[in-house]
Amino acid sequence: MMKREETLVSFTATHSEIIALGVAILAYPRYLATQGQITQEQRTVMQLLDSFQRRLALQAQRPSLRLLLERHHVSINDLARASEIEVLLVWAMYVGRPTTREDAQAIVQGLNRLCNTRYTLDDISVVFASGE
Repeated sequence: MMKREETLVSFTATHSEIIALGVAILAYPRYLATQGQITQEQRTVMQLLDSFQRRLALQAQRPSLRLLLERHHVSINDLARASEIEVLLVWAMYVGRPTTREDAQAIVQGLNRLCNTRYTLDDISVVFASGE
C-alpha cells in the first residue's frame, strides 16, 4: 500500500484576502453549475461556503460577543445573570452559534447593564437562527 504524504503551507492573510480567496473558490463551481455539471453534494458545499463567506465579512465589520466580553472583562456567567438568560444560551452566542433575536437582545441588554454601554444588535456580530 502506498503511503500518502502531504505538505502543509503556512501563510498570513487579511480578512479581505481570505474573502477574495473564498470568492475565487466559489467561481469555478458556479461556472460548472451554469453548465449543468454540478452534483447535489457540490451545491451543498457551495451553500456552506457562501454562508462562511458572509460570516467572515460580518465578523470583519462588527465585533463578536467574545471580543466584547474580553474587552470589558466580563465572564459568561456574569453576563448570563445580568441578562437573565441560561448560561448555555450566552455561551452559544459567545462561540458564534445561531441565536434567537430575543435571546441576543436580552444578552446585549445585560452587557449594557454590566458595562454601562449602549450596544445594539446592529453593533455586534450575531448569527441568528433560521427564520430570524
